Amino acid sequence: MTPWRAQIAQNRSFVTVHGIPLYRIGPGDVLEVIVTRGLTQDKQTVTVRSDGGVAVGLATAKVDGATVEEAADRLRDGLALYFRDPRVEVAVKEYQSKRVMVLGAVGGGARGGAGVYPLTGRTTLSEILARAGGRPGHVFNLGHGVLPETPVDHVVAMVDAVHELSAR
Repeated sequence: MTPWRAQIAQNRSFVTVHGIPLYRIGPGDVLEVIVTRGLTQDKQTVTVRSDGGVAVGLATAKVDGATVEEAADRLRDGLALYFRDPRVEVAVKEYQSKRVMVLGAVGGGARGGAGVYPLTGRTTLSEILARAGGRPGHVFNLGHGVLPETPVDHVVAMVDAVHELSAR
């Protein structure tokens, strides 16, 4: 494992659990929730509110930053106040809360091009560039788009990743 890959085990987009990167739900994401109570099964599509919460039936839960398993547990706990032993399944139907913008001379046509791409978990720089259509010998400019609150070690890891990809 390269040093920059070892440095980032989690961020706002994903958390690694038992070596598997899991997406962190955020405001704007659209979730499909299935609630099973005995022989009754209800399916509902909900959008995570700006406060990070969702309402399913009689229950509300804060799911911002949670994995789908954690969100299901939180909703189940809320529904258990009203129903005996509810089972809850959660899946992300639309990834809307975390995105990255790719600018410059990349790809184009059916493969992508400059634009906004959703992050669906631990997404590498090379995966984003591939979605955008890539471009051998691309130029990477950190002069725009690095937010002041971005941890310095994340920027260093990104620069190391670009150097590694450029050397290929």
